[in-house]
Amino acid sequence: PIWHIITLSITCKHRIWFKLTQRTVMELEDEINVADVLSTANMDWTPLGESFVKRYTNYEDLKWDVDLSKHKVVIAPYGGPVAVLFKSQGGIVINIYSLTGHQISFIKFEGGKIVGMGWTASEQLITIFDDGTMDVHSVQGEKIFNRLLTREVRDSRVLECKFFHTMMGYSGFAVMTYEYQFFVVSDSDRDKENIRVKAMANLPSSTRPTCWAVLPQGNSVGILAAVEDKLY
Repeated sequence: PIWHIITLSITCKHRIWFKLTQRTVMELEDEINVADVLSTANMDWTPLGESFVKRYTNYEDLKWDVDLSKHKVVIAPYGGPVAVLFKSQGGIVINIYSLTGHQISFIKFEGGKIVGMGWTASEQLITIFDDGTMDVHSVQGEKIFNRLLTREVRDSRVLECKFFHTMMGYSGFAVMTYEYQFFVVSDSDRDKENIRVKAMANLPSSTRPTCWAVLPQGNSVGILAAVEDKLY
């Protein structure tokens, strides 16, 4: 069943939670008008179909002056900082902003081709380069470490990269090389020496996958790849 949660703020700052199922709403409608009750309680709830919605204002002073649709953007989990990648003739710059659009820091890269970037669960920014190396920076833009994933990744180079987060609180990423091989880091919050890169089974086809996705399952991670009319 679909649950509708209503919150009442009491003057003593305690909260009382009421849960109304669809069945409860139907039973109440036989005796009272639920919309009238919510309006009388001055909670600003608005009926929407069989549910009730309320709008909250989280920020009133937004400083965003960047057209995010024109840049690569990644947001840290749980409403964390925002990383925006800018490309120019002078190189690549990643600006890190708060959710309100205030710039926190920036990271400048002199060379290299960035294939992907993403956040760890502890809000560290990872950038993956096509030569198989990875950089890790703090929210303040300080480099934490740089390392090579594996020699196999370096030799065949990185074609695509996908980041993921799991329900268990882990974060990681997977890369696909130009030889269509997949390598996975299931826990990217480890330090430099303890990052583990796992080579996945090779595809039975030498054709480039049409699309692929990362499937975290508990403590393990799988890859789902579509090649022409087949799924691996």
